[in-house]
Amino acid sequence: MGAGRAEVVNPSANLSSLFPDINYFLHRPLIEVPALCDLYQLVDGTYSINDLSLMHDILDLRKKLEPNNPDNPKNPEND
Repeated sequence: MGAGRAEVVNPSANLSSLFPDINYFLHRPLIEVPALCDLYQLVDGTYSINDLSLMHDILDLRKKLEPNNPDNPKNPEND
């Protein structure tokens, strides 16, 4: 995909075929809101692979603790 160009996208295409340069493990902390780090910090060695793994654990926990998540123990639907 070229920057700034609108392209027709096959709705059945998976994201990895649309964005082959995006690596979920490496880039997930960058695309979350708020981002846990910046790309240059992953490139320059500010964060280690262990740090990156911890970021994923934090993001997974954040997701689990969302009020509407059925896995959240405080979700009223679980009572």
